[in-house]
Amino acid sequence: MAASSKHWMMKVIVCVVMLCHCSPCVYGIDLDFPGYDHLIVSGFEQSFCRGTGWNATSGYPLNIGRVTSEACMQACEANPRCTALDVARPIGDTWACFIFAHSDVAPASSADLGGCYKKVICAPGTSGTGVTGCAPCPQGTYGSVSAGTGNTCSPCGAGYSTAGSGTAGSDTSACTVCAVGYYSRDGTASGANAGCTVCSTGYSTSSSATSGTDASACTVCAAGYSGTSFAGTSGCERCTVGKFSSVNA
Repeated sequence: MAASSKHWMMKVIVCVVMLCHCSPCVYGIDLDFPGYDHLIVSGFEQSFCRGTGWNATSGYPLNIGRVTSEACMQACEANPRCTALDVARPIGDTWACFIFAHSDVAPASSADLGGCYKKVICAPGTSGTGVTGCAPCPQGTYGSVSAGTGNTCSPCGAGYSTAGSGTAGSDTSACTVCAVGYYSRDGTASGANAGCTVCSTGYSTSSSATSGTDASACTVCAAGYSGTSFAGTSGCERCTVGKFSSVNA
């Protein structure tokens, strides 16, 4: 073989060898847990749940056993005290599953394959779960004063409303203004379910928190009525059969 040919082949072999290399292993799997935040430690893509009080609650961490990742999440969702879940050491499609009940959830570095997933908590005045999504309680309702998961919105009493959406409260005292169709001297309630006067049948106010001292505050016709309100006592007539009015006019 000519010297030039040998030299060319050596260059090819060197290039091939230089392209071959080993990549570092990457620890951890980012599992899909809707409604949970994956807590990641710098340097690893996995962590175990820790944080202040992680083992201070009696019975927690709760060992669910070796289950699928979906079953681990379902165990956390079914437990109202669960704030986070931990999956580790996969074998096939199963994981070692633990659930936690402390609020200050933080990751702890570990070389073991797995992860800590903190449940997304809904803020005060909202309803829902991290999985379904958190939504502000609509006007006329109020939510829990504490953050949580599975919170619901409670309705105000008839004639009373909240000042806006996303109101938090422990009882109907959160309903501080008069609802549509009611009025008071300054448009606010004087207490829980107290202080607001209802308009006469067929008449309404144009908005919540309407101020007034008499029926003249009821300036529009109520839903199901048509016409023009005069002082809140005349001018509005019930819609005839086959017709409707769905909004105040």
